[in-house]
Amino acid sequence: MSEFGGNALGGGDQGGGGFGAGPQGPAGSDVPPTGGLRTGPAWEDASRDFFERLIETIKPVFASPTAFFDTLNIDRGIGLPLLFAVICGGIGGVVAGIYNIAMRSSLIALLARMGGQYAEALPNLIGTVGGGFCGILLVPVMVVIGVFIASGIAHLCLMLVGGANNPFEATFRVVAYSQALSLLNVIPFCGGLAAAIWILVVEMIGLSRVHNISVGRAALAVLLPVVLCCLCLFFGFGTLIGLIAAAGHR
Repeated sequence: MSEFGGNALGGGDQGGGGFGAGPQGPAGSDVPPTGGLRTGPAWEDASRDFFERLIETIKPVFASPTAFFDTLNIDRGIGLPLLFAVICGGIGGVVAGIYNIAMRSSLIALLARMGGQYAEALPNLIGTVGGGFCGILLVPVMVVIGVFIASGIAHLCLMLVGGANNPFEATFRVVAYSQALSLLNVIPFCGGLAAAIWILVVEMIGLSRVHNISVGRAALAVLLPVVLCCLCLFFGFGTLIGLIAAAGHR
């Protein structure tokens, strides 16, 4: 929890902060300091071997995201961050897919033993298992598409709340490196939910550091799409209930 100690949700923002040896946030505000050199991450250090670079990038994203994003360089392109996201998101997605297939296969075996009317559901379940294998093969493609979409939405929301102080590339790099948390999908049952929540939290931290804005403003940008989706579902469900009720009174 020490990562959140210096990030209160109130206070003003310091817009347009540069990178490198930028200015410190004003005393008493929640604007993150931008002092120090942005030389990271280890993943982009070609002098290290592959697995060292991978592990030494994953560890700080999990353990100290504030420090990680304080040193994240924002002008080294999107290729290496995207590859990092595909590796971490791919591992998490494949493992989650294997868990899903295993659970459905167990259900198929159970229904087959029970026989009778339960056996009628077997063809559909077997079809979903086949679809699960196809889904595993598509995981890397879905990760690439997902990172671009998530980055675009996040940057648009940053612009809406007045927090896009750096180019899209900066936002993309935050979203891509946050995918390290996708590895939580290897935890059975609760891993997917934990990954989804923690990725959002780390994105809030990362966006606040690279765009030099408050965590509150970064949180608003990250959660705005979630809130809008929930509202759409709420009103859509309410409309459906109203139509069903009206049809019942005819």
